[in-house]
Amino acid sequence: MDLQLTTATSVAAPTPPTQDGLRQIVVSNRDGASRAVFDFNKHSLASSMRQLGASSVVVAYSGGGDEGRIDDVCFFPAEVSVGESTACVALIRYHWDVEAHCGATELAFDDMALQDIAEALCDAALSSTGHNGYENGEGGSGTFTLQAADASAELEHSDYYTESDTSMHSL
Repeated sequence: MDLQLTTATSVAAPTPPTQDGLRQIVVSNRDGASRAVFDFNKHSLASSMRQLGASSVVVAYSGGGDEGRIDDVCFFPAEVSVGESTACVALIRYHWDVEAHCGATELAFDDMALQDIAEALCDAALSSTGHNGYENGEGGSGTFTLQAADASAELEHSDYYTESDTSMHSL
């Protein structure tokens, strides 16, 4: 299953499921749960951004040598302040059932700061596209962008690598 997270900005994003709809998806389709949670959360963030007058958010990240970091989270237009604004997000949490002696996951809903949601969406996008090790070795960098109007998201990623050309000569 291809989990590319890019959507043309001229195409309206599908309507996200409700909390009850998301619960049904998670229970019935474990393979699609991560994507459904991602979509729910990006729509939640986009809706809150529209209410504040923000048109987009860009999360810049970089890493290398086993250290990765979020470099910046910018909401646009720049004069819009997200401050302490929050939105409801879906979280898949792991918990240990003491009586059954086993672990399980559960779907939970919680309020989260908009900046934290943007960072979490960036992390989820990196993971689902196979770039979740960008901080290892030579590293990598990129940007995650979410458009508030249609909740479309795009991840632009660069992997860094060292190239060498070896020659051996017997003289």
